[in-house]
Amino acid sequence: MGLLLQIVVFLITAAALGFAVGWLVRSRRLAAEQTRVEPDRQARLGSVTAERDRLRAGADATAASRPITADQAQLAARIAELERELATAHEANARHGAEVGRLEARIAELEAAPAAPARTPLGAGQGASGAAAAAPPGLDRPEGEPDDLQQISGIGPGIETTLHRLGIFHFRQIAAFTPENVAWVNQRLRFRGRIEREDWIGQAKRLAAGGQSLQ
Repeated sequence: MGLLLQIVVFLITAAALGFAVGWLVRSRRLAAEQTRVEPDRQARLGSVTAERDRLRAGADATAASRPITADQAQLAARIAELERELATAHEANARHGAEVGRLEARIAELEAAPAAPARTPLGAGQGASGAAAAAPPGLDRPEGEPDDLQQISGIGPGIETTLHRLGIFHFRQIAAFTPENVAWVNQRLRFRGRIEREDWIGQAKRLAAGGQSLQ
């Protein structure tokens, strides 16, 4: 009976792990697909907007000089059609952006450590374990009580753990990032470009100055 129970527990654990891995892979594929198609979508939006504005300008100029004709009515209908297409495209963009944000947050949760380590005072040049930390070149070493980096929107438990491994424990360190520091950290994050896209530096400056988190 004990062996059967162990087998059942093993199967349930394996199924749960398989589901989590499958969800993570699917989430990354969706995020990558959004990144791939976004330039084409933006180009289409620009083209439709330009055509609408051109037709509207022509219609306004014609209407000011003579009564509305059948051609002008057709032109107005085309403008209305383009405006509906633009509205639909903007709604789709908003939905895609929200979905990508949700997927990135979910991936961060899946990659997060089971429990965040306790924050303890740091010695100069030391990480949470007391070992020397490899901070980005030229960046101040951590010292004193670590900050709660998860107050920065876009940093979850998993990313905070990664930053700690890189020797980054304080808002002041992130606030002082140079372009070289940003490139150095981006190379070590799973989702490159988050620092710029989510404005970690601006958020860190506000928090370091005693401001409130945006979350």
